[in-house]
Amino acid sequence: GVALNPNTQRNIVEAMTLERSELAGIALGQPAQPEPGQPIEPPDPVTSSQSNVKDNVLRGNEIVAGSTVGIHLSNATTGTLARDNTLTANSGDGIWVENSTANRIEHNDITGSSGHGVDLQGSGDNTVAENTLLDNDRGIRAGATEAGTVGLPSDGNRIERNTIEESGGLEVMSSSENELIENDVKRSTEPGIVLELARDNLLRGNDVRSNNRGISLKNSAGNRIEGNDASES
Repeated sequence: GVALNPNTQRNIVEAMTLERSELAGIALGQPAQPEPGQPIEPPDPVTSSQSNVKDNVLRGNEIVAGSTVGIHLSNATTGTLARDNTLTANSGDGIWVENSTANRIEHNDITGSSGHGVDLQGSGDNTVAENTLLDNDRGIRAGATEAGTVGLPSDGNRIERNTIEESGGLEVMSSSENELIENDVKRSTEPGIVLELARDNLLRGNDVRSNNRGISLKNSAGNRIEGNDASES
């Protein structure tokens, strides 16, 4: 795969074909792994939780059959543009944004992931827009971290104009002030949109027809739900 390790900035990763990567097809923010047979270098002058990876572009790449995740952003990666990538049959999430902020995930085709198409964990102020998800195990989630410091929320993200078919739906878990705008969710065996332990989120103009259920809230308060179509669900 391709690894943008700590202190990598303003790089472009473009038109790569990445098949059967051992970990992520493209990983940003992870500590560098030592090369076999080479002396171990001193650690980077930043903590592992602050990678100083920022303003990189990932576009037009094809990532197939990764053993974990297609694209992984972590450790305070910021300013990434992931656009026009094709991610197919990865055994985990298609795109996993972990503890990272102000990234833009747009116009990607994500098919056949065994996890979420796009999963935000402990990540805020990101934009997930105009992606197409087909036949993934789950759809798009804004939720809390499940490893390391558990329970960090994903607040203030904008999830808009995504097309999700046969992939689960949209989920906001233990997170607040997210905006879910004009998404199209079809043929999910689960609700089109799920809010759980979620506060002050906006759901506007989403088409969640023809799912198991339209919109489901649990232990959630202060959310605004307007102009959505939940017919035939």
